Amino acid sequence: MEAITTVVKPASSWIGQVVDLGPIDQIAPRCYMTAFFCLRLTPDVTNASIIRRLQRMIFCAVQEIPQLSTTVVPRNNSREELELRYLEDSGARLTFKDYTSEHLKHEWTHGSFEDLAQAHFPYEKLERRTLIDGINPDEKSKPLAALVVQANLIPGGILLVSALHHTVCDGVGLYLCNATLAKHCRNIVEPESSTLPIVFPNRATIITPDLHASLEDLPDWRLVNPGEEFLNPTSYDTASLSQLKCAIYYISEEHIKQLKDAIEVPNQRPSASEAISSLLWRHVVRARNVDMSKYPETKLSITVNARGRMSNPAVPKYFWGNMSEPNAVARMPTADFSSKDFLSSATQRVRSAIQNVDGPAVQRLAGMLAQLPKTTSITWNVDRWPGPDMLIVCLQSMPFTAMDFGDDFGGFCEAFRLQIGDIEGKPDGRCIMFPPRKRDGKGLEVMLQYETSTLDRLDADKDFTRWFERRT
Repeated sequence: MEAITTVVKPASSWIGQVVDLGPIDQIAPRCYMTAFFCLRLTPDVTNASIIRRLQRMIFCAVQEIPQLSTTVVPRNNSREELELRYLEDSGARLTFKDYTSEHLKHEWTHGSFEDLAQAHFPYEKLERRTLIDGINPDEKSKPLAALVVQANLIPGGILLVSALHHTVCDGVGLYLCNATLAKHCRNIVEPESSTLPIVFPNRATIITPDLHASLEDLPDWRLVNPGEEFLNPTSYDTASLSQLKCAIYYISEEHIKQLKDAIEVPNQRPSASEAISSLLWRHVVRARNVDMSKYPETKLSITVNARGRMSNPAVPKYFWGNMSEPNAVARMPTADFSSKDFLSSATQRVRSAIQNVDGPAVQRLAGMLAQLPKTTSITWNVDRWPGPDMLIVCLQSMPFTAMDFGDDFGGFCEAFRLQIGDIEGKPDGRCIMFPPRKRDGKGLEVMLQYETSTLDRLDADKDFTRWFERRT
């Protein structure tokens, strides 16, 4: 069987019900988070057994997390809000494609699983348009299913791709979703104690908004300009998009330790994310040849999971929803990026910015959103393209690479990749810090997407390559 699609629709008792979203859900990027799990296939596994396992996987996952069978739809009001609705004719979708078959093998041109492994699973060979149907920009007429999964059989392996709509949940939710999929992909029956304690409280009321907040209290946000796209801090022109590449860089566990030792900051030794973020910030901005007269200040945004920072009420560790706004935002004068004390100063600013993302900060954002005519009225106050600002998505502490998909699928993935939205040919100043691959111990990979000239300057920067090696 070359291709088969299964749709797991909501249980009849759920049909017609609506999940009311919270303010942070409404401000989340309105796109899919697409996770790529690169799994080495055990020889002699049949297509029929693969399909049975995958169908059981998605069916059981929906029973455990019913919201995976919802559809993202506009809410019937003037605030441009969204909601999750259980529809009779839509649900979580699974597709299996056999790219080793006679009819489909011409569509897969990137060789075997081993070829991908030797090349460190580069982004240009993990094309979203080939590896997952139904979430691409030219498919806007299709319902926005909460979850879309596609398993792609290639010689020697499976590229398992899952796309969760960001309105449904944030990076923690993406982890919970895929950990649940992996659990039900394994052969063995799991004991009840191994089930992740996902909590589904009322999203709309879990945050108490600070209704006294004003835009002056939120310097990292601004009003959306007429004609501007919501939450898209970029401005493209054809010339700037001619030579782009997603590059993967690697920093070893030993180099991480040495970097943390080399950065002198008062009190506490820097964490790995603080140290790596500061190093990337410095060298990427320098490699981009930023015009200091045009951009006297540069900002670094870092994603922060605010669940453990909330009180009155507290938010559970495995709360299902979006709780990763606002971002931590550090600022530096662009002229300081050549200073010998940059790493120390930047690390302190990064640490302070992360600490400032607390319960009151989330409540201020929620309060401001409640006062605006539309939830799409404000956006991040950054310029990531063509401007110099950066966003680092910190996934290194989420064990995506420790998910066991079962012996037939090689157990653990050999690499994990992620796209947020449609990034192919569209740089957005976003860096992703991945969790360690099994082969790398505690070393980390990061993804950067910039012009090849910027990446070439990074590769020629001995102060950068002292710590990082280029993989793709």
